[in-house]
Amino acid sequence: DLTATAVALRTMPPAHAGLGTTVDAEVVALAELVEAAQVALLARVAVLDTSGIARSDGHGSTEAWLAARTPMSRTTAGRTVRLARRLHRGTPVNGAAPLPGTATALGAGRLSVEHASIIATTTEHLPAAVVPDAEAVLVEAATRLAPAQLRIAARRLHRLLLPDHDTRAAAAHDTRYLHLTPALYGMWAI
Repeated sequence: DLTATAVALRTMPPAHAGLGTTVDAEVVALAELVEAAQVALLARVAVLDTSGIARSDGHGSTEAWLAARTPMSRTTAGRTVRLARRLHRGTPVNGAAPLPGTATALGAGRLSVEHASIIATTTEHLPAAVVPDAEAVLVEAATRLAPAQLRIAARRLHRLLLPDHDTRAAAAHDTRYLHLTPALYGMWAI
């Protein structure tokens, strides 16, 4: 029973630091358990999302259902549902191509949920025709890179595939400004 396991984990006292303790092994095992739980959660959220349970339970969306029924915030619930849809649906989600290779690698433990999230974010606005190749490159990179390194590689790949997008973003960045005006008593007005 998953609920009993969750309660047992919450109430389990940590091992005491010192010679011969297993606190380091507990930390590693718990981190692996959290990752496995997140992978399982994404698969189940995808099933829940297509089942209609959220609407029949009186909620307008799966995100709303998760926010109401779990400790997740609405923001976290939204991110979770979007990632679950991209990983576990065989059809485009809001125009974004599915990521079956990422789902397979994630399920096999070859990459982390954080890696999968980076891949999903990077490929979200790419043309559907290039997503399979971009996904394959990113999944392969994810098996060798830490998430921070993958994020850098993903940005570079995104710039190569959508150079116009980066040009528009740079132009928007260049036109930003902040105007300060001295006011009374050493204060400044923005």
